[in-house]
Amino acid sequence: MLEVSQLSKNFGALAATQSVSLKLAPGARHALIGPNGAGKTTLINLLTGNLRPDAGSITLAGEDMVPLKAHQRARAGLARTYQINSLFLEFTPLESVAVAIAQREGQAFRLFGFRKFGAAAGEEAAALLEAVGLGSHLHDRVSLMPYGQQRLLEVALALAGKPKVLLLDEPAAGVSNEASRRLFDVIEKLPADLAILLIEHDMRLVFRFAHRISVLVGGAVLTEGLPSEIAADPRVREVYLGSRHAA
Repeated sequence: MLEVSQLSKNFGALAATQSVSLKLAPGARHALIGPNGAGKTTLINLLTGNLRPDAGSITLAGEDMVPLKAHQRARAGLARTYQINSLFLEFTPLESVAVAIAQREGQAFRLFGFRKFGAAAGEEAAALLEAVGLGSHLHDRVSLMPYGQQRLLEVALALAGKPKVLLLDEPAAGVSNEASRRLFDVIEKLPADLAILLIEHDMRLVFRFAHRISVLVGGAVLTEGLPSEIAADPRVREVYLGSRHAA
């Protein structure tokens, strides 16, 4: 579904991404881990078109993504969430997701017409919000919602584009342990054919979620394998997991 080959990005003398290769099959549950500064978010930005690679290829379902801009990649089926929320705080969840659905369908909005959406978009938005556990919060104001609920809304917004691949950039960052558990309950119930690439520092969540894990260090892939293989790898323990980690 998603294939990355020899992807590289330099910022001056800094090699932020070094010949990274990665494959996600339909339905993949793949985690990307590594220390701060390893280049994880840079890689996500390269995949989504926020940054242009210096070398390498990115294909989604066989289509070359490199020439496409960020919004074109999103329409092709590559969706993401962000470390820091970027939401319409004055909207309700229903309005927010309905706008995303309308945009997916190519409906244009005038500056003061964002909150006007058809019945079909509203019904689909309500169903998506129900699926992520926000069915009883359709008409809440986003700015007044707890941060954990805002994270769930981000997932709903990403799903509104009907993606083939979902990139989750530290979805549990800044939320309580209870909220992160609820969030991953939702993530585990996402469609089985949706490929997911997760960046997350909480190893309990990573080992709960991932079928395969790639370890990024200094912008390059140190190793990739099953969770049990990653947990047992002495190189990974040395650079990231630490001697006290237990899967």
